[in-house]
Amino acid sequence: SYSRTDSRIDNNLGADYTRDRASLVQRSLFGTSLRTLTRLSYDTIDQPDSGDETIRTAGFNVSKMLDRGTLGLSLNHVDSEFLASAPTEQDELEETNSATLTHSFAPSSLFRMQNTVSYIQDEDDTEIQNFDRVTIQGVSTQQWRFAQYPFTVNGALRASRDDLETSADGSLEDEQVGTSLFSAGVGLNYP
Repeated sequence: SYSRTDSRIDNNLGADYTRDRASLVQRSLFGTSLRTLTRLSYDTIDQPDSGDETIRTAGFNVSKMLDRGTLGLSLNHVDSEFLASAPTEQDELEETNSATLTHSFAPSSLFRMQNTVSYIQDEDDTEIQNFDRVTIQGVSTQQWRFAQYPFTVNGALRASRDDLETSADGSLEDEQVGTSLFSAGVGLNYP
């Protein structure tokens, strides 16, 4: 699909801009248990008072039905480039890449589990500073029911690692910060 937005025609308040967007969405079904979704888009934004921006996105999702659960994978990419035309603005490059793997498992009506592992990488580069961050996280949740007792037990595990690196124009050293987290919890629900 293609669309064009012109703030002068649409009578939008604020700065003048024009935006052109081309996108593609493809859904596919293989048999009864495998589904895929592909998304692509390309945007250009022309802002005479500040600058021009280009945004590119891509995404792919696949899900598979299993005998006692599901398995899914999601991959996404977004990058944008801003070229400043005003002296008060600065050029900027941004990029985000992410991947998420999910798995659910329910062998019976008395127990179910959901697991998720994700990876996110962000970059933001300007004329005066660079920013790079990587986050990895894993989460597992479980729920137990008991046929002979009127309550449920919930459990959760979470582990994550976050690494941040920044550098400023003219700086002799990059600044690096890393954070790790692990948590576990158990809860009892009684109606």
